[in-house]
Amino acid sequence: MKRTRAWLWLALLLGVAAVFSVLWANWSWIYTHDRFVQRPPGASATAYEGYEIRVLSVKRSAPGSVDEGLEDDLPDGTVEIEVLMEARMLGPIPDEKVYCKHNIVAGELQWEPHSGDFVDERPTDCDSGDASLGPRIGPEWQQFTTSYRVPERHVDQINGVAVFHYNGSRADVIRP
Repeated sequence: MKRTRAWLWLALLLGVAAVFSVLWANWSWIYTHDRFVQRPPGASATAYEGYEIRVLSVKRSAPGSVDEGLEDDLPDGTVEIEVLMEARMLGPIPDEKVYCKHNIVAGELQWEPHSGDFVDERPTDCDSGDASLGPRIGPEWQQFTTSYRVPERHVDQINGVAVFHYNGSRADVIRP
């Protein structure tokens, strides 16, 4: 009987140690690794959906020139950043819409585009489905623009555009 209790206590202690080890490993991975990997200037990145993307240019508006349609929670001095990108499909072209939302990154902060989320017909504007470049993302490079609204105090800290992989790995940050 005493020997059985000893084995039970040993199994319990090993189980608790295993749970603690797993929790600690997950915590340390989440909180001690950067979420983003900065790629060299002009480098491209492959997105989750199987297309390659690169940033061609980043332009900013004058401070205070973005007034219409801004939500009330945006601070004064919001600047509009327009990013010209190009993308091409690396594998077979999917039949459905390609999700192509990429956030702009400044340090650990990030902002989403201020328009929709999908490339439908022709990606002149990745987020609105505007139609002026050709059907869907194909094997050739196709250009599109995406606009972001960023507080002016963070504009000088912008690192680039994040390309997420949605598999737990760090997102690539690309820039012109």
